[in-house]
Amino acid sequence: MTDDLVYAQSCHLYSLHERANAIMRSGTVSRQNTVRGMTKPLACLSRAQLEKELGARGIYEGRTKKYLEHLLAEKMHEIQRLPALLVNNPQTPLKDLCLNQYEILLVEPLHDISHHIENVLIELPHHLNSKEKKIIEETVTTCMQGKDNKRGCDHRLALIQTTAYLQQKALVSEAPLKVLQTLTELQRVLYCSEEARCPQLVLRYYNQSWYHAMLLKQLIDCGEMKK
Repeated sequence: MTDDLVYAQSCHLYSLHERANAIMRSGTVSRQNTVRGMTKPLACLSRAQLEKELGARGIYEGRTKKYLEHLLAEKMHEIQRLPALLVNNPQTPLKDLCLNQYEILLVEPLHDISHHIENVLIELPHHLNSKEKKIIEETVTTCMQGKDNKRGCDHRLALIQTTAYLQQKALVSEAPLKVLQTLTELQRVLYCSEEARCPQLVLRYYNQSWYHAMLLKQLIDCGEMKK
């Protein structure tokens, strides 16, 4: 119901504590699977497991597996796993991990950056001259290796390979290359290892995102003027 703005705006925003408790509720299959190390504990449950899961949550209706899955999805509000920062310590209190006051973003940057990369790789060539347009499109196609079903990881890898190739060979002008370089840096910050994360990266991400947006706008405006 994400298209229904009235409904979406009236929904309860779950805290990190509430999301963790929803998965780790006592007597649930999701808790058992999480403790066993499953990263998506509610996936591919049998009919008996669905009945046990719903029963632990106070729901005792439904006969078919499809309807039981519908009831569970409705009950969980798309909560499918523990928050990423709790995966390695599912039963540790949030306070012990210094996460009791952790801020939850209203967006999912890892998914959002993937879609943005896809859009940039598709749209960017159309704002360049015919030579640069052909070079970028051919490079991206080669990096995609002819895949029909392109996942987020495919777009992320294609961005890195395309940026590195164009930079090494100096095949395009500075403006489109800077767009790809800043986007690659944004991706690096989002996907850097836990050990590398620090407050400095927040500032780095902010500055790069602003610069990236400015470059995109200038490139698009310049392309419209040429037309």
